[in-house]
Amino acid sequence: MELRQFHFFVDQALNQSIQVQLEENGIHFIQQDGIKVTYERYNHIIRRRVNDQGHEILLRNVSHYEVIPQTDDIFVIKIIRGDQHAFQRTYFYNDFASNP
Repeated sequence: MELRQFHFFVDQALNQSIQVQLEENGIHFIQQDGIKVTYERYNHIIRRRVNDQGHEILLRNVSHYEVIPQTDDIFVIKIIRGDQHAFQRTYFYNDFASNP
């Protein structure tokens, strides 16, 4: 259930963003009003941060979290939980800041 919620949150952030910045252990969604929403691994959790402040825990007991760029508008998120349950999802986006 947590993994479905995580997917929902990423989809929602993706739909509200005009730019996406990918890192190996995180994703930054830049919204039209300049707010930066980050989903990143911190120790054994995945957390959500807004403008590099605070944090909301989305997933616990994470042993592996990876953001894998595929093309300019496709990336994959791979998560492995401590119980070895694996989750992988492909996301499509348009970087409106670069391609209006």
